[in-house]
Amino acid sequence: MYIMKMKIKKILAIVLTAAVICGFSACVRGNVNDKKTSQDSELNKRESAIIDQDLIIQTKDITRNVLFFPVVIDGVQMEIIAVKTPDGRIRTAFNACQVCYKYGNGYYVQVNTVLVCQKCKKRYSMEVIETKTGGCNPLSIFPENKIETDTTITISKEYLVQTKALFENWKNNK
Repeated sequence: MYIMKMKIKKILAIVLTAAVICGFSACVRGNVNDKKTSQDSELNKRESAIIDQDLIIQTKDITRNVLFFPVVIDGVQMEIIAVKTPDGRIRTAFNACQVCYKYGNGYYVQVNTVLVCQKCKKRYSMEVIETKTGGCNPLSIFPENKIETDTTITISKEYLVQTKALFENWKNNK
């Protein structure tokens, strides 16, 4: 009987150890995936910024992974995001949270299939872009503020100038 109890304890210890290790590695894998996706977001940034001119986005380049388009207007660094939602629609927004932008780190990175604000850590579905105003949401660029064709989306320099105040305390502009 004593030997049987010892074997059961040993088996339980092995099972628990395996469960802990598997659970831990799942957590680590999840964090690695988050980091990888965040790093992928960094890789999805366009290399060169558009400086003091209209931003023209080629629609053929837009996928379910967010693309980040750097823009510099009057010396202020800005960023536009574009993504294709599951319904096939391309949505655009400023890479600034409507509430958190003023703190300097109210911008988004893509983690898996959502955008995550780097200030408040709230997560947003891509489908939220261009649907809500106010509150803690991405600052959408609505159809009336851009020109869309079958091949391009153009956001005018004039509109970018009007909105540059959103970025005066943003990331490197602090």
